[in-house]
Amino acid sequence: MAERLGRYELVKRLGRGGMGEVFLARVPGDPSAPVVLKRLLPHLASDRELGRMFLNEAGVAARLVHPNVSRVLELGEAGGVFFFTMEFVDGSDLRALGLVPLELAVRIAADAGRALHAGHTAKDGSGRPLGIVHADVSPKNLLVGLDGVTRLIDFGMSRLARDEGSMGGTYEYMAPEQAVEGITDAKTDQFSLGIVLWELLTGGRLFGGDSDVLTLDQVVECRVTRARLVNPRVPEALDAVVMRMLEKEPSRRFGDCGEVVTVLERWLTDARAGDVTQALSGWMTQRAAPKQRAVAEPVTDPGIAVVAPPAPLSVHEEEALRQLSTMAQPFTLEAIEAGVTLGPGAPPVLDVAQALVERGVLVRDGDDGFRVS
Repeated sequence: MAERLGRYELVKRLGRGGMGEVFLARVPGDPSAPVVLKRLLPHLASDRELGRMFLNEAGVAARLVHPNVSRVLELGEAGGVFFFTMEFVDGSDLRALGLVPLELAVRIAADAGRALHAGHTAKDGSGRPLGIVHADVSPKNLLVGLDGVTRLIDFGMSRLARDEGSMGGTYEYMAPEQAVEGITDAKTDQFSLGIVLWELLTGGRLFGGDSDVLTLDQVVECRVTRARLVNPRVPEALDAVVMRMLEKEPSRRFGDCGEVVTVLERWLTDARAGDVTQALSGWMTQRAAPKQRAVAEPVTDPGIAVVAPPAPLSVHEEEALRQLSTMAQPFTLEAIEAGVTLGPGAPPVLDVAQALVERGVLVRDGDDGFRVS
């Protein structure tokens, strides 16, 4: 029998962090969509003060009603366990995406920027600023739905972690002033979003050492390689936007995330990208198609998932793979573009390489390299 928490049946555990665990949940007999339920870990459940803080911070997100913020549906307590529920987003977080086509990466970043600006400018019923900052803008907290809409989750949770004695946030996605002085504000959120966009455009990691200390050293030093040097397909105008978001000095970044959104939307317009939300929806749906979209089993029964076999490689993908297999590995995107020839009528070489990355045929090797899996 599945575990219960109040009126909810916990269908499947989706993840676990330092303070809480997340489940796909449903109300038995209710035909409506499932929800995502987050609860404090059992060993923290007896701390009533922490529980109240947990619900207070969840309440921060509940005040934000915005299409790019995952809605908090209910705050509650059952059997001495504090929890809250959020809307279920059918899609995946950014950790599963890797290198993303340019226009789609910009759409994801613009949606995230809208969510952040909504939080930064939110006011209470009296018109007073609420002072909402996310402080952990990172791939795990950005969900891209099959509808092509990106939603930000976990507003407020980073502050709760800091209150419990940790730095809060994710080291690889911190701004320098956040790592050094613990400052979190709209400018640090913008910097973190800049890291996310840089990584979507390059398929690599901007910061990341062999230990937390080395990672924080890289963040503080803030030596940023231009995205177009890692992925030559990134245009100069877009590269300049990313670099401004990643300025070490906060005053040299954009004024706010609203300005970031305006600039990114202008770039999409200039690029004649069309309906990018629809394109992102199609891309996400295509990625999900080969996978088993099964009804989740209860946590007490792992179940068996039947995975559909992947579609065969196209003629161009097979030829690119044949040539790549003869090259010294790992190889950069520049080396792929220079070393692979597909002949007349073929798609751009880097588009084919992107397809191979999505299929798992090419995998990351180091900060800016790839190899055949």
